[in-house]
Parts: sequence; structure tokens; C-alpha cells
Amino acid sequence: MGKLGTFGERLAELMSETELTAKGLAERLGVSSSTVYRWKNDACSIRLSNLIAVSDFFEATFDFLLGRCDDNQFSKHSAPPRRFDLCVRHIMKEAKMSIYKMKQLSRFDGKSLEKWRKSDPTAYTLEALADLFDCSVDHLLGRD
Repeated sequence: MGKLGTFGERLAELMSETELTAKGLAERLGVSSSTVYRWKNDACSIRLSNLIAVSDFFEATFDFLLGRCDDNQFSKHSAPPRRFDLCVRHIMKEAKMSIYKMKQLSRFDGKSLEKWRKSDPTAYTLEALADLFDCSVDHLLGRD
């Protein structure tokens, strides 16, 4: 899937539209302004918990924020994503994909699922899994 912009570009655009500074966004999200600057400059990959906060704050879909689509059909009534490993297991079941098959097709395996039970994945991981399962990041996270 071709990128329509980076997360940093989309974030900068939304911040500009709302006349919000990095410091202002950082205060609202509970992160440092240097973190927001790194996101804007695509110097680091945003973690899921922060992506959810940015999505909710700007009322933007995950796929729009990650530059995977230009359509931003955000639903204010979206349920918050459940634990990420459970989201992946649900998508695996939908796709009729075993852990073994997932390992054959990607760099992810059962250890990855265990890791995601304990910690947030990065945006890179979200996009790689959405590509693997041929779905949107919003669908992957149960938010469509």
C-alpha cells in the first residue's frame, strides 16, 4: 500500500489547522514537547497508546494519521481498542491464519503476541500487520 503522507506530516497538518503548538499538544496528551517534535519530524515511531490519544484528540482515524488513506471517517462512538494481542488474535481468526503461518509470512510469531500482551506496539508494527492481514489499521484495532 502506498503512503499518502507520513504520520509526522499528518500531525503537522492537524496541528497547523488547529493552531496548536508542540508544547500545547504535549500538555494535552501528557507527553513531552520533545516527543511531539520527534513525531512531527518522523524521528521515531509513535506507540499505540499515544496514537490512540492523538486519534481521539484530533478525531482522526488511525489510517488517516498513518498516511494510509485520505478519507477520515472518524466515529466518535468508536470503542477504545482492547488489548493489542487480543486484537491480533481476533484478526488471525478472521483470516484463518495460524501462528505458524503468520511466522512464515512475516517476522511475527507467538513470542510477538506475548510481547504485545505486555507492551504497546509501534506504528511500524501496526502497519506491517495491517498489510499482512490486508486490512486497515482501524480494523486491526477493532475501531471501524
